[in-house]
Amino acid sequence: MHRRWFGLIFVCGLWFTAASAMAQPGFIEHTPTQQVFGEPGGITMREPDVPREDEGLSLWIKTGPSFTYDQVAVYYTVDGSEPLGSLGVPSGSTLVLRSVGPGPAISFVRNEPGMSGNDDWWRANFLGLFQYRVGTVVKYQVA
Repeated sequence: MHRRWFGLIFVCGLWFTAASAMAQPGFIEHTPTQQVFGEPGGITMREPDVPREDEGLSLWIKTGPSFTYDQVAVYYTVDGSEPLGSLGVPSGSTLVLRSVGPGPAISFVRNEPGMSGNDDWWRANFLGLFQYRVGTVVKYQVA
């Protein structure tokens, strides 16, 4: 009897410790019109600025310093509602791109030397995830 309770308490304790030990970056930056470090001139953090029906959409995300976080996510909607989610899990009609786990990925691209070590650049590609139509509003939130 004591073994069964000890095992249950141990497993629950591990789950709580893992859930409360998530790393968070010092900053997350996404300014749609800002130049992307290491890319040719004119490539901004939202490319293209206004996509056409036959174009893909890429979002660039700068975060850091390196190794101060463990996940990157972009929550987005295509129905005009505000994107909602937490810890890589979308809510309501929100969809998500993640740097880890199942589903379409956000890709690490490069480091940029910064004041407190390296900062990281990531790219989220929306190509083929949904059909663009004239007037489609894509709302997104970077986390």
